[in-house]
Amino acid sequence: MRCSRRVDGWRAGTTLFVATVLSLAGCPGNKDTGPDYPDSPYEAVDLFVGTGGNGYGVGSALPGATMPYGMVKLSPDTSEVSGPQVAFSHCGGYAFNDATIVGFSHTHMHGIGVPGYGSVLFMPSVGFDPAGIEGNRFRERYVKESEQAVPGYYAVTLAESDIHVELSAGMRTGFHRWTWPAVTPAGEAVLNIDLAYAIGEGHALAGAVEVLPEERRVRGWTHTDSD
Repeated sequence: MRCSRRVDGWRAGTTLFVATVLSLAGCPGNKDTGPDYPDSPYEAVDLFVGTGGNGYGVGSALPGATMPYGMVKLSPDTSEVSGPQVAFSHCGGYAFNDATIVGFSHTHMHGIGVPGYGSVLFMPSVGFDPAGIEGNRFRERYVKESEQAVPGYYAVTLAESDIHVELSAGMRTGFHRWTWPAVTPAGEAVLNIDLAYAIGEGHALAGAVEVLPEERRVRGWTHTDSD
């Protein structure tokens, strides 16, 4: 099941913040005379290590927001400009050299050799084109230079819509923040929720989503199986 939700009452230039809950390294040396070392181990972490490669060299790492032993791992799922994801190069959902993002899903496995998970995909957009649901879904190019990834936080700007996406995660909770541009071509801020999406050749067996505008809440569930 797929649901596209127009964010009623939100206009251009608005930032929408949503929390989702699913029931489901360095070298020794003298810093003063040696290389430009980071100030802390936290700053030394490069989450893009292992996110590329081909064939048996695919790292299957993901740059998204996670916590150690956390229930959710929020991360972008990418693809080439056209065609479906190649399963063996998207086991973690993300491939560094891909030019487009198909959405941001909540469940991933880091560094595995088979594709899996990718449950509950969110993708913000400007306006809504029903023709884009099948096949390419909500795929959009992104600004590679805008990608930021540090432990517990990921951010990127979508190139065509100019929407800025930020992800963070708690032990059992995922946090999204989407910032639409001040001027949008269609004038509508839209959040697309795709319960049928799964990484690679996985399948969503069942699911449902309910929009509660009076409470400003969306709730739902999904049951996904991976081949």
